[in-house]
Amino acid sequence: MNKDIYMNLFDENLENEPNAAKNGVYTIRAINPDGTTRTLSRVAGKDSDGILYIGEASDRTLFERVCDFRKTILRKYKSENHSG
Repeated sequence: MNKDIYMNLFDENLENEPNAAKNGVYTIRAINPDGTTRTLSRVAGKDSDGILYIGEASDRTLFERVCDFRKTILRKYKSENHSG
């Protein structure tokens, strides 16, 4: 089943999302304040899909993997990198 599920990366209640405890492939995208996908500038041109990261949560839950990513981009956490 290929079903898109949208979650706010910065939602304080992210762990309570219905799919947070599941495994699977996920895509992290840049979103504008109005909810539309943000267009990103890339070396080869414009990326209208706004894809920042594609990952897989197989040995950990989606919530755990997204939290790992979130820690790499928020200054309040100490993290050196996010490996895929």
